[in-house]
Amino acid sequence: MLAQRIQQWKQEWRAEGLAEGLAKRPSNERSTLLRMVGLRFDAETANALAPLLEPVNDPEELTPIGEWIILCTSGEDLLNRVRARVDASR
Repeated sequence: MLAQRIQQWKQEWRAEGLAEGLAKRPSNERSTLLRMVGLRFDAETANALAPLLEPVNDPEELTPIGEWIILCTSGEDLLNRVRARVDASR
């Protein structure tokens, strides 16, 4: 009986840990994107991008932004693309 209960606790703890990790994931990805923007363009662009990324919780929505960091020729181009995407998702 005790062994079964311990096994149940382990499963619950794993599930809680996984949920916590998934909840933090977009935050980590946003931080990484902002660092990349600061390196590719400048801190001003990264600061302007931060509030645009804040409401994005789905990691799949962050993926194209990472690609745009590479493809865009200017920070303004990047910000315009992100603004358009955020506006379209509202």
